[in-house]
Amino acid sequence: MKNYDFSLKEKQVLKRIATGMMNPEIADELFISEMTVKSHLNSIYKKLAWHDIHFKYSALAKRLKLMLWCQNYFRQTRPELDIENIPLDEFF
Repeated sequence: MKNYDFSLKEKQVLKRIATGMMNPEIADELFISEMTVKSHLNSIYKKLAWHDIHFKYSALAKRLKLMLWCQNYFRQTRPELDIENIPLDEFF
């Protein structure tokens, strides 16, 4: 598996995206602003080389693609654990 070098906050955002949380919920849970969540998402998209897909996909489609990518990546790396129970340092 490729190492994407996600920061701790990016991993925290990704874990919540994978469970279906939306930006306001993520912001509340992580005690950050929605703008900060969006900033982390933009950084994640760049690391995944998805920074240019905004021309092709709506925000919802982009988010669903990221959620499915997270879930698939998780299943491949730690199939024995439920996504809610995996430690962040082992997630990505």
